Amino acid sequence: MSERERYRKFLHFQRGTGVPSMEPGPLLSTWERWKKEGLNPELDPHDYRGWCQAFGWDNWPLSLSLEVERKHLYQEEILSQDDRTVTKRGNDGSIIRHNRGPHKTIPQLLRPAVTNLEEWRNLKAWLLEGLSQSLSQKAEDVFQKAASAQIPVCLHAGSLVGQVRNWLGFEGFCYWLYDHPSLVEDMMETCTLLAEAAVNAFGQRNLPLEEVHFWEDICYRNGPIISPHLFQKLAVPRYRRVVELARKYGYDRVSVDSDGYLWPLLPGWIEAGVTVFAPLEVQAGMDVNQVQEKYGGQVVLMGGLHKGRLTAGLKEIEAELNRVKPAVEKGGYIPCLDHNVPSDVSLRNYLIYCRLKREILSLGQPFEEKNVLG
Repeated sequence: MSERERYRKFLHFQRGTGVPSMEPGPLLSTWERWKKEGLNPELDPHDYRGWCQAFGWDNWPLSLSLEVERKHLYQEEILSQDDRTVTKRGNDGSIIRHNRGPHKTIPQLLRPAVTNLEEWRNLKAWLLEGLSQSLSQKAEDVFQKAASAQIPVCLHAGSLVGQVRNWLGFEGFCYWLYDHPSLVEDMMETCTLLAEAAVNAFGQRNLPLEEVHFWEDICYRNGPIISPHLFQKLAVPRYRRVVELARKYGYDRVSVDSDGYLWPLLPGWIEAGVTVFAPLEVQAGMDVNQVQEKYGGQVVLMGGLHKGRLTAGLKEIEAELNRVKPAVEKGGYIPCLDHNVPSDVSLRNYLIYCRLKREILSLGQPFEEKNVLG
């Protein structure tokens, strides 16, 4: 049974397929540290498939999106740079400062793409105009990858809320929800149209997909950036539209990736038909056992292992793995770290984690240290 087939069956709660063993891998700063601690320097963190082969993990689903050629709304350009940062204007008009080198963090938004009605109208027209254009060779290449891949494939359908937050900036999003609610709703509707176009493009070509995926990242440690009431009113009906469209093509698994405390929004997402959730960030209060107790059998869960526990010793790592073992045994849960491995985790501790994950959860293939160590 191929990885792709096994993953598909697991998402449908079919017993006897085994639990996929996946891991998100290290941050670049972690990779730099591990090289000093004896990691094989030929292991490239950008070559995720090679990384999985070396450590004995299954491949994460190949994420594909609809490639639409558009003329630039704004000319992309570097506005300034120094030894540590580079500041760029994006083709949507946003200005973002990026960190250089291995110590990359979340980019700093200096100017959002949308600060007034005119800018939104221009951005919306630019986004939707691209959908009327003929598909590029890039799109055809993406379709070929979906058809021929031996590993799981997900269609990245975008974001219905998080993208709006990105266009407006965090503060702008919060203000516009109250000052200009109809415009925020128009932005969510535009995101929905883009998602529907992507689903149609893949579905009309009968391309196989294991899931339709949404990135959101709209929750933080203390809760979401949108109230459950507004989420139910603005986002849930639009999620349901995309889910129902996807099901017409046989794409009956829809996933959402959002950090933070998801509990206030989980009922709305599940009502809309979302069936897979990640990464279940432990330090934000997401306990996989609690989520499974309430929604087990309805949704598949991924993540749920506290990356910070790997900074401690063997006993703490062992305890963290044993904490999620009941959820693994109940089914419908793929245990893995809830984010990339941070740079305060030593290579030694990560290797301990890999070994204990195999021993306690029976996940991951044995690997030869010569493939991992230099």
